[in-house]
Amino acid sequence: MQNIEQYYGDRPILSSEKVVLSCAIEWLSAHDVPAVIYTNVKFGINEIDILVATPNTTLVIEVKGYRNPVIGRENGPWQSTNPLGQIKNHTNGYAQVLRTYRALKNSMARKQGHGTYVSYPQGAVIFEGGIPAGSDLFTPPDERVVIAGIEHLEVLLAAKSKRPWPLEWVRDLAIELNLVRRDALCTDTSTAPNPNKYVAKASPLAVVPATKPVLEEVAERSVVSMPAPAYPRSESSIRQAEGPVVISSNLITSVQDRNANLGKSNSGHRRRRSLLFYAGLLLVFLLTITVIQYVRVKSPPDLTAKPAASLPTAHLTRHEAETRSTRHLQHSAAHVPPKVPQDPIGPASRTVIVPQVPAEPLPTIAPTEPITCPPGVDRLGCNGQTGTLSAPICPSGFVASGDTCVAVEQ
Repeated sequence: MQNIEQYYGDRPILSSEKVVLSCAIEWLSAHDVPAVIYTNVKFGINEIDILVATPNTTLVIEVKGYRNPVIGRENGPWQSTNPLGQIKNHTNGYAQVLRTYRALKNSMARKQGHGTYVSYPQGAVIFEGGIPAGSDLFTPPDERVVIAGIEHLEVLLAAKSKRPWPLEWVRDLAIELNLVRRDALCTDTSTAPNPNKYVAKASPLAVVPATKPVLEEVAERSVVSMPAPAYPRSESSIRQAEGPVVISSNLITSVQDRNANLGKSNSGHRRRRSLLFYAGLLLVFLLTITVIQYVRVKSPPDLTAKPAASLPTAHLTRHEAETRSTRHLQHSAAHVPPKVPQDPIGPASRTVIVPQVPAEPLPTIAPTEPITCPPGVDRLGCNGQTGTLSAPICPSGFVASGDTCVAVEQ
């Protein structure tokens, strides 16, 4: 433990993270491997659950504590399904690892300065209780990212990376980030959990002796064996849970009835919501028609209509024609617009003051750096090419900054 340095961020450690961290420390101590470990350290908006740096590898770990089957693809949210069939969305673990180890690599590159090549670390999504049975997870195209259970952690720690970071780099970055060093946490490896203890084993079905009629026996003593849940527990609780878990048929029947009633109530609730929705639409329609009718009734008369004096007067008497002409002249005189005084100064001699709008600051652009484009990864700045480029190739609307491209604000 004297060769293992642990640095912590501000967020408390979750139980699943403690299990993975304890297993990593246990393996490092058993093999006398020096290491520098980060836990819950933020780099901008990205947070690393665990970073293990050894002389052989630099490993970024994203910990998942799911117990239900998980469906995960390269893009989009991951989904888990509980025993009742309810689906829950989760953050894409693969995308999390990509964001965090890129942010970590950029921070280390800024720390080392120009002229020093900083490689990408290894990435892994580790399921603390093992990958749940029935899960459907894709195989990452990037060889630097692995999705596996906790039983695969020892293999990742023992593997040698192509260009691992020196421990001095990781230690100096921790000091620059003002991380707290607490080697006393999670150092008791004697009680650290063994990942093999959390693999659920199927228990045999309980045998019911046929001493009563079959229907009565099934109704009274029907049992179902279920495997012990794969939660981190003490040694005594694991020994107590080795036997089969017996659930009566009455309980199963009550759960099924409850699910059926829940489905009926949900359908009735959806029907009521549909009726309320259409009733609201009808009410809005009627109110709109009422407002339109009210506006039409209360609207003022049209003042742009031609006066009666403009109508033909051939059929009127001389007195009526003269009276109507007089009224028309009076009405026209009353609506003569007032004359606007002319500006003696003139528009040519005026001074127009135009407010000065401060120019938006241009984005900070760092000197370009070589960029590594692995095959099969559509990385920003590679433009479909592979290998090591002297500088990023940015699309329209982006400029090169370091070994990546940044958007130019319009």
